[in-house]
Amino acid sequence: MALNSRNNENYIRVAVKDTGLGISKRDQKKLFKLFGTVENDKNLNKKGIGLGLCICKMISTQFGGDIYVDSVLKVGSIFMFEFKLDDCDTT
Repeated sequence: MALNSRNNENYIRVAVKDTGLGISKRDQKKLFKLFGTVENDKNLNKKGIGLGLCICKMISTQFGGDIYVDSVLKVGSIFMFEFKLDDCDTT
């Protein structure tokens, strides 16, 4: 977790590291969309229906932030989200 400032606005950023299978560039584009799931693979958990990251995206944007993924296939992923902090003194 980190506090960041840009354009005189304060943000909090949280990063979560996943050392799983990683996500292809093509599948990364699907992640934050409603019912967005990755390609079928026998090694993946197939119980997800693609709502969790879409909900996280909606919450992040409602708070003036965003959510991102940085992933390397067969290595893992880092999910980052940030929220804008209103009237926060970071000193």
